[in-house]
Amino acid sequence: MTPDDVIGGLRAFLADMLDLAPESIRPESTLFDDLDVDSLSVLELAVFSEETYDVDLEPLLREAHATGSRAEVTLGWLADRIVAAHGLATPLPEAAP
Repeated sequence: MTPDDVIGGLRAFLADMLDLAPESIRPESTLFDDLDVDSLSVLELAVFSEETYDVDLEPLLREAHATGSRAEVTLGWLADRIVAAHGLATPLPEAAP
């Protein structure tokens, strides 16, 4: 599993959930600002990630939302964390708040 594989899966899920064209969702698209994901959609994304990749994203998403790091949560950021959770890659360094 590579970040590109995960991005493809997340892109397809988000496009369907948000009724967007898949090509409009890019790795640098921010979840909260660009894609306008709300709290219910975050829960749906967390369930999808758990069922598809066996990774619980909900704590990461909740923390990012609570700490004001919303702009850092991109599709690529999520994919890197999913891959890293499986020990297949090192996540990107955290950006300073």
